[in-house]
Amino acid sequence: SVEKNVPLLVHGNVMNNGLITNLPQDGCVEVACLINQNGVQPTHFGSLPRQMAAVCDSNMRMFDLAAEAAIHKSKQHAAWALMLDPLT
Repeated sequence: SVEKNVPLLVHGNVMNNGLITNLPQDGCVEVACLINQNGVQPTHFGSLPRQMAAVCDSNMRMFDLAAEAAIHKSKQHAAWALMLDPLT
């Protein structure tokens, strides 16, 4: 799509940066993205319904704790992340 300028719409994981307004701005979100000669262009979504934002936000916090655990080699942070994970 970039090389031949053939527009393509995909759902991609990108930095939030205001795309979903009621989720942490420094997190990764999945939104519709247009890909063409200008590269990847994520689309602004706005606000999620409250209940959906709450679920997404809690998952994002769990991933933050897991990253902290890996960066600092902290068993305590890893345990907290696991306790927050609804699938654990």
